[in-house]
Amino acid sequence: MTVVRAQSAAPMIKEAKRLRHVGLIRISTARAVIDYVKLIGLIMLILLVIAWSIDLARYLPDVRAGAEASGRPLILLLPTYLFIRTAEFVTKFFPIAVLFGVFLAEIWRRVNLESVVLVASGMTLRQRAAPLLILGCLTGLVQGSMEAWLRPAAMMAHIEMGIGSPANRFQPGLTGHVWFVTGDATVRARVMRDEAPELHDALVFTGLREAQFDAVFAADRLVPTEDHLEWRLIGAERWEGGTGGGQSRPVDDLTLKLDLIPEQLRYLFLSEFYWPTASLQRLTELREAHNVAAADLALWRRMTYWFLPGALAFLAVGLAHRGFIGRRPMLPRLIALAVFGHMTVVSVRVLWAVGKHGLIPAPLAASATVIFALLVGFILFRRGP
Repeated sequence: MTVVRAQSAAPMIKEAKRLRHVGLIRISTARAVIDYVKLIGLIMLILLVIAWSIDLARYLPDVRAGAEASGRPLILLLPTYLFIRTAEFVTKFFPIAVLFGVFLAEIWRRVNLESVVLVASGMTLRQRAAPLLILGCLTGLVQGSMEAWLRPAAMMAHIEMGIGSPANRFQPGLTGHVWFVTGDATVRARVMRDEAPELHDALVFTGLREAQFDAVFAADRLVPTEDHLEWRLIGAERWEGGTGGGQSRPVDDLTLKLDLIPEQLRYLFLSEFYWPTASLQRLTELREAHNVAAADLALWRRMTYWFLPGALAFLAVGLAHRGFIGRRPMLPRLIALAVFGHMTVVSVRVLWAVGKHGLIPAPLAASATVIFALLVGFILFRRGP
């Protein structure tokens, strides 16, 4: 009877051990994610305070002038201004916060032997990677949404507020004369940047072939039609060259097909990274546009940005463990590894600058650093603490 009871109790003991191990894994996973998030938040806050200080040192007089012009108290306008600027700062600095936040958190966990004990307890590679996968989803959601939606919306709000450098450069209204090269036509006009953009005081040179052209149209206004590549000329005259010096005649109800979309006027001089996604997709259809490479890169960046923080988190954990000999941290090695991680983040902007000018394909410029960080981080991560 005693033997039978012992045999029947063995599965229960085994199941109790399994549940205890599962509970340990869940607790350690949650603890690791919380540690990562705390350090990421702390570093992001430090970077934000620095960015706010630098920004206000430069633009506080503009904010004060804007408050006086709008009749709003400075104490009420200033938080709104900082909130709008925060979207720009978080998008730029969040990858750095993720890298160094996870790096420092993992160093602290290694000093306390948390990661070593968990590996010694039989934790599998998948179980060790669970905190990083959860963190990658959370941080990717933040980074991707900031890049795709919140940052462009914040820039539009900043311009509408009329305070600071972006507002001064991209304020709606009539610009000076600007040249557009659109296929076999060239346009010189003043741009009305607005919700319904137009071209004013325009000269359109059509049929360009080397140093010659077919005709020149002078128009008071060029207005986009329902077909976004067709433009209606209002108050126009046509001039044609000839042996007698050419002649001009007025034309009525004339439309020209130009490789030019209204968004190129509305967002004139504004970086493509701030354009709405739908506008970028329309611009990429114009393969002859001068800024089509930047539009391609902006679209690819919005896709890869969801994965960048997670890749950097894997890299940070792998680098942190390589800075130890046993339990003892090697400070010079940790500093070198931190510099390597920072240079990885810097390479993101270097590749973007190259890809923006079409020197390398946009998919490569947008994803190379993500793939590199993920591969190097996973290789180092597999080796364990």
